[in-house]
Amino acid sequence: MSWVFTGQPLQFDERTTLFLERKERQRGLRVPTDHGADTASQFRIKTTGSAVLTRFAFGKCFIWPEELSSNCTEVAQWVFLRGKSGEAGGLGVFGTNNGGITVECAPTKPQYFNWLQKKLHPDRDSKHGASYCCCVDMKTGKLHENDKKWCMEDYLKACNLQCFETYDGSLMYED
Repeated sequence: MSWVFTGQPLQFDERTTLFLERKERQRGLRVPTDHGADTASQFRIKTTGSAVLTRFAFGKCFIWPEELSSNCTEVAQWVFLRGKSGEAGGLGVFGTNNGGITVECAPTKPQYFNWLQKKLHPDRDSKHGASYCCCVDMKTGKLHENDKKWCMEDYLKACNLQCFETYDGSLMYED
């Protein structure tokens, strides 16, 4: 698990773990906890100095500051800089997601989110560990109706969502 605050990793050293019980990989040091992130019922943190928490995300996910939600390009950059793409400017082994897991912006109007997101980070409900495809609001990138029924695991690239409910063609033709 990666612990990141304002884009800076809170872990300081690496450890070697096995991926799928057969391939070694580098990860951030384990943060000792009484319970795993998937079984925790509360989280406490004490900050000092000028640190202010405005949004909290946990588990296998990424989330961005609310003030960026109106611009997909800024969100994509924010997610990338907190990812594992160390050589390209991310946080390396301390990042929250690999480089292929990101938001997709609308091709002709990149300030808007693509209505069908195909590369969202899997969570603990993912049966195969594959990314999710989800129907999202084109202006905010938020999950349609805030309901996971608008998502499916994209195992073997089998996403068959159409997301007609979230496509807003008027955004593509505005000046």
